[in-house]
This record gives sequence, C-alpha cells and structure tokens, in this order.
Amino acid sequence: MRFRRAGDVSVGRLPVVDEEARLIGIITGRDLLRVFVRPDSDLRDEIIDEDMVRALWLDPAVLAVSVHEGVVTLRGCLEHDADVSVAVGMAARVDGVVAVMNDPASRRAHTPG
Repeated sequence: MRFRRAGDVSVGRLPVVDEEARLIGIITGRDLLRVFVRPDSDLRDEIIDEDMVRALWLDPAVLAVSVHEGVVTLRGCLEHDADVSVAVGMAARVDGVVAVMNDPASRRAHTPG
C-alpha cells in the first residue's frame, strides 16, 4: 500500500540519463507510479480470468477474489494446500498488486502419495 500512497504525495522529479550520463529528460514520481497503479477492477479481472480460470482451471465460483487499493483477498475452498499456495503466488505476481491476503482453505492438506 505504501507504493500506491506515494502517488498522493509529491515525490519530485528524477533525471533520466543516457549511457554517458548525459541528461536526456526528467521523469516525475507520478509518471513512474502510473505504470504500476491499476484500477482494482482491472486487477480483479486479470486475476480471475488469467490466473484462476485459464492457468489453474478453477471455476470462478470456487474462489472469491476482491481487491481494495491493490490488496487482493482470496476466499474459498480449494482442493489442496498446494493449490492455495499457487493461487496466492500467481495473484501476487500481477502487476499492480500490492499484497495478497489468503483466506482460502484446502479440503485436504496433502495429496495422497
């Protein structure tokens, strides 16, 4: 959340230099943040569509995804502990996600060997 809040405060300007340390431009803190700060609804859609449905083949009804100020909360019941870890890890890797709160439980602690 600290990263998002930095957008509300003036962080000044940074020089942009080339390989020979010549000034080629100026970039503001807000310019830098604009790349990373995404609307919560976009983050939620990407996590559901790309991570949960396409990558993990989960039914969207199995895992509830909510996002507030870049903090993702996952709720639901997945089959295994490993599924929970993967879901949390994938959500955390989405550009713009600040943190992931994992509330999902697993039905079984371990896959039978």
